[in-house]
This record gives sequence, structure tokens and C-alpha cells, in this order.
Amino acid sequence: MRHFTNRPSQVIMLSTDTEVVGRYKELVEPRLAATFHVEHEITGSIGRSRIVPGYFPGNGG
Repeated sequence: MRHFTNRPSQVIMLSTDTEVVGRYKELVEPRLAATFHVEHEITGSIGRSRIVPGYFPGNGG
């Protein structure tokens, strides 16, 4: 996580709700400009994903 928090440039990080949680999330949180999560739902035979502002529900993990 130090590698990401010490970068002088923009970093886009993709993770699951179990990867960047607890202490790891605390380390990067001061440097976050925005967080988003992807919600996926299936209606009948059609799947749909949408980008939602905020971290994972319950803050992950």
C-alpha cells in the first residue's frame, strides 16, 4: 500500500470488497479523491451493471 500512497501521480485502483479493507483502507483513505462500486443485477435473462458513488456497502470486508 505504501507504493500506492507514495505515488506523485494519479492512481486508479480496482479491488474487490475483501482486498482493500481495514488497515489497508485506512492507509489509502486520506489520498482518495473519489470511490465507486459496481452493482450488478439480473432481471430475467438480462444483466445490468451500474456505477454507484461510494465504497462497498458496509465499507467492504
